[in-house]
Amino acid sequence: MTSGAARRGPTFHGGWRLLPLMLRFLVALVRYASSPRRYPLFLLRASRGGVAAALRDLRAFHIAKPVGFAGAYYTSVVVPRWPSRAFDGLVARGGLNYHAAGTAWRRHIDFVIVAITRRCPLACVHCYERANLGSADVVSFERWRSVIAELQTLGRA
Repeated sequence: MTSGAARRGPTFHGGWRLLPLMLRFLVALVRYASSPRRYPLFLLRASRGGVAAALRDLRAFHIAKPVGFAGAYYTSVVVPRWPSRAFDGLVARGGLNYHAAGTAWRRHIDFVIVAITRRCPLACVHCYERANLGSADVVSFERWRSVIAELQTLGRA
C-alpha cells in the first residue's frame, strides 16, 4: 500500500511554504554544529567556505524551491534527499562546504559520471573523455570492478 504522500505526488516549497521547511533545516544545522565528532567537516561560517556561504549563494541565485515527496525533500540531482542517512554522510564529509572545494574541509565527491564505451562520435567541449576516444573501444569488466570497488570505498556506489 502506498503512503498518502506518495499518492498526492510531489510538493514544491517556495515563498511562505518554504518557511517551515527552512526552520526544520536550521534545527538540523544546529544538530550538525553541536556534534563535531559525528560531523567533523561541518562548517557554518561563510568566511571558511561553510554552509552559510552555500545558503547565501542559493538565495542570490534564487535557487530555493525544494521538492517534497513522501516525507523527504530534494534540492538537486547531486544532493541526497533530506533528511536521510545519505545526507548526514554528505554533511560529515564536508559536502555542504561548497566554497571549501579543494581544501581539507571538503572531502565529498558530488557525483560520478562513468562511460561504458569510448565509441562516442561526439567531441563535446565539456567532456574530459574526448582525449581518450579511440584508445580502447570498451572498458573491460575487470576495470569496471576495480572502479566500482574504489567508488564504494569512497561511499559513492
